[in-house]
Amino acid sequence: MQVEYELENFTNHPLVGRAVPSYAPLAVAAHFKKIDCFCFREQRLAPHETVRLPVLFVLDRGVAPDMQVVTLSYTFFALGKRT
Repeated sequence: MQVEYELENFTNHPLVGRAVPSYAPLAVAAHFKKIDCFCFREQRLAPHETVRLPVLFVLDRGVAPDMQVVTLSYTFFALGKRT
């Protein structure tokens, strides 16, 4: 499955950072396999730039059958101002 996240730099300067994932319910983390993710790399954004970032993943068959909603969210941590 592929989904996209939108990331926007609201500042007046270039921004470099990294996204860190969170899973809910926590038990799904062991079954969530990211094939490609923007969180694997630093992200560089120009001032006021907006980008759409894909995540390609699969859930393995070990997911409990009663787990009908899975949430994947990201927190973006700025690493500093770089050009």
